[in-house]
Amino acid sequence: MPVLNGDEIYQGLLSDPCFVSEQPKSTYEVWYELCKTIPNELGDDFLERKVTVETFLQVRLLILRHLIVSGWKNRILRAHYLVELEMMDGLESVIHHYQELNLRFIHGLSAILGDVPGFLTRHTITEREFLVHPQVGRFNDTTIAQWDKGELTFSKLLRLQPRVLFKNSD
Repeated sequence: MPVLNGDEIYQGLLSDPCFVSEQPKSTYEVWYELCKTIPNELGDDFLERKVTVETFLQVRLLILRHLIVSGWKNRILRAHYLVELEMMDGLESVIHHYQELNLRFIHGLSAILGDVPGFLTRHTITEREFLVHPQVGRFNDTTIAQWDKGELTFSKLLRLQPRVLFKNSD
């Protein structure tokens, strides 16, 4: 039996008030499609790994690459701007802009992954502070409580707060 399925991830998204408030209903089907692919993309071995800053960044990088390679980023932008499509002559330039931002984000993540302890030391931040920081991990109280107990795996994170692995910022 799989460790996690896409429906569980999708339910985690729908139970997140931030996700519901920021995503128009026109995007839900595209999000559901993504959620269905994540368990296979990560594999049971990765899903059962404990979350650390290093593994968190590794999974973020894997997912981000998947979003780009699969064309999901383009589909979500089109779905997000579905209402405005007739008025948006520049949708392709918006998509190109997001692709450039994602490539820079990938480069930044890769650099941090080269020396996570050094990164944390240079920024005088602990792993916990990184994971709860509103511009980085964005873990909520429930998620960080699981991490504090040493019980947070990626399958649990994807059930509790999947948005933190999919979105670069709020």
